[in-house]
Amino acid sequence: MVEWSKMKTTSDEIRNMPAGREMDILIARHVLELGNYVIDNFDDYRDMNFSTNIKHAFDVLEKFSHAKLSKYECGKEWACYLGATAGKADTAPLAICRAALLVVEEHTRGQED
Repeated sequence: MVEWSKMKTTSDEIRNMPAGREMDILIARHVLELGNYVIDNFDDYRDMNFSTNIKHAFDVLEKFSHAKLSKYECGKEWACYLGATAGKADTAPLAICRAALLVVEEHTRGQED
């Protein structure tokens, strides 16, 4: 995995990060581990909308063996569980991306301890 510490993104920042290009780039770099060419030229890859497009978000889910996606009964929030890690958001793609980034952050933090 790419060194997460270079991004200095904390779990609180991930939980509050909005959908958009910044999150999509973090997903491409740290979850999907796409090459530097793709990252450096990410604007050329506008179809990689992981945090806003459910089809692309499912590409992220495929990287994990234990995933559960659900919508709370009140119908206002989605939750994505990747093992014991949960990402929550108003949309399913954003919940998936937050959960994926939290897993990477937790894994990297565990290696630093």
